[in-house]
Amino acid sequence: MSEATTDLEQHPCQDLCRWLPEPAPHTPRRLTCQGCGSQWDRTQAWTPVDRDGTVPEGISRASGPR
Repeated sequence: MSEATTDLEQHPCQDLCRWLPEPAPHTPRRLTCQGCGSQWDRTQAWTPVDRDGTVPEGISRASGPR
């Protein structure tokens, strides 16, 4: 079992989701929700989805730890 990143911001959803990449040097790639400020990276066992139901470019639905 892999360890999830613990330094990610997590906030209640406001149904305004728009996930955008954070500037480098975050590794693995980190996204931030423009609606609530939550963060995501590939260590998370869930997939970020924008408010229109689309998955951000470059992220697959099977995006868990790699």
